[in-house]
Amino acid sequence: MGVSVLRGQGVGLPTVKVSFWPGVRMEKPERKLVLRIMDTQNLMAEERSMDSFLCGFHLALEMANELNCYKQDRQSLPAEEDETDAGSDDYNRKQ
Repeated sequence: MGVSVLRGQGVGLPTVKVSFWPGVRMEKPERKLVLRIMDTQNLMAEERSMDSFLCGFHLALEMANELNCYKQDRQSLPAEEDETDAGSDDYNRKQ
């Protein structure tokens, strides 16, 4: 059996390549090593997936917050303009 650790495609994570040949049996230390490598690879993929989710969630939360601020600003503008117009009308009427 041949075991080689290769560089992952574009992400920098190790890729485990295990080749089996008929009639070849791995010794116990080799099996443990392969299992540790595969466990580590799975853990790294899980952590990367969680990091990706958290980054996307944080981005969506910031975008929603910015959109809400934008909506509030847009809603407050016409009200301020109406008050300004009403105030100038009162001023013009008094003169």
